[in-house]
Amino acid sequence: MNRNFEVELTTLCMIRNQKNEILVQERQKKDWPGWTFPGGHVEKNEGMETAMVRELLEETGLVLKPQLVGVAEWLNDCSGARELATLFIAETAAKLPEETEQPLFWVTEKEL
Repeated sequence: MNRNFEVELTTLCMIRNQKNEILVQERQKKDWPGWTFPGGHVEKNEGMETAMVRELLEETGLVLKPQLVGVAEWLNDCSGARELATLFIAETAAKLPEETEQPLFWVTEKEL
């Protein structure tokens, strides 16, 4: 039995503000449009939490202390690779920067 297979490691973080709103970003990729939480891929020799902190800074301009809340996995329909995502939560009272990689905005739970 071959136990060697490709695994793509990613991170996602649900961030709440003082109004209990949730931060989402609008993906600009044609092959993956829509809303998502900030996050991204884990680099070689990088831990999951370190990757999450880095991705949050890159995508939101925020320096946060995310807390691990879970793990999700699925098979990528296109590549056949196994996807493994670590899921984090964080809170902030900080303002978002005016310019970010992708549009960011606050929504209520109901709007999700």
